[in-house]
Amino acid sequence: MGVKRYPNPWSVLSSTYGNTVLLPAGTIYLEATWILTTYTRILGEGPGLTIIQPCTTTICGNTQAFSGTDLVDMGNSSVCPLVNNLPDCQGIVIQHLGLNGGNLSGKNGIVNSASQERSIVDDIWLLNMGPSGIGISVLGSSGNSGPYSKIYYSGNGTCASINGPQTRGIHGLTCVMTGSSPTAVLLDGINSTLEDLYISGSSTSTDGVLVGANALASSSIVFNISGNNLGNVVHISGNTSSSDVTVMGVTSSSSTNSIKDDLTSPATQITDANLGMYVIGEPLQGSGTGVIYSRFTTSLSVPSWLVGTTDPTGQSCAIGSLYLRTFGGSKTLFGCRGNSGAGSWQNIN
Repeated sequence: MGVKRYPNPWSVLSSTYGNTVLLPAGTIYLEATWILTTYTRILGEGPGLTIIQPCTTTICGNTQAFSGTDLVDMGNSSVCPLVNNLPDCQGIVIQHLGLNGGNLSGKNGIVNSASQERSIVDDIWLLNMGPSGIGISVLGSSGNSGPYSKIYYSGNGTCASINGPQTRGIHGLTCVMTGSSPTAVLLDGINSTLEDLYISGSSTSTDGVLVGANALASSSIVFNISGNNLGNVVHISGNTSSSDVTVMGVTSSSSTNSIKDDLTSPATQITDANLGMYVIGEPLQGSGTGVIYSRFTTSLSVPSWLVGTTDPTGQSCAIGSLYLRTFGGSKTLFGCRGNSGAGSWQNIN
């Protein structure tokens, strides 16, 4: 029977009518990018059963090799209706299937640059993704899309990227990094959420989640993230002036830092294996040309605000910390001071 090859079937369909495609078990080889139109749903029989894979000359012959960059596009500026001069597809759904990148360099898995409300990606495997590609990319005119949930990635590129739009976030993401990619997840969008992440690195020079490296990521939340064999489980970049970034529930195993924050000066590096919370707040103009940030963390390795019912004297502390005694005694407020390293508590009031 030979190999079953498929061009983009939506190229002959009107972009104004919805359709549901039930994909069978087996491998579907693509000659070109599938560009889904508004209200399109593609449903497989399971991520380990229904597999979408780009053609190569070895598999499909010299004239049928995959010609695109993205395996699947959730609409684009050509097929989506325009709303306020921006492409706005609605209700594009991708569920219960796998995409095998064949380790081809520069190929992306699922890209959403134009699909908005009621558009979701759920129960997806992204396997054998090659270098210089992105497993799942959310950018452009894709605001209010998502959530993107139950996603498994293995490959030598970038696992996931949110760049620009306010989405409903990524909830449930496993990234198994097999190469030397410097970053697993790029978070460059405001009001974004990353929740329930597990990232396994192949190099301690890799960042698990890199926040605000390419665009503002203000008012974003990273919640419940576990990282193994990474340089930084969460790295807040100093390239942009992102603010109000909250990181909660970090587990670090065989990684250099659980948190690295380049917005603070000098950069904050926290090595705690388990970290409850790290929050970077609003920037303030310091003396001269410097910018300072408010910060709170549950780690005792950097300055924070502590509360207790007894005096803290005799205990080491991070220089700059404050301690409030809330019961009894004549001394209520203490500060941690010193020249370097661990400081000591001194009564302020």
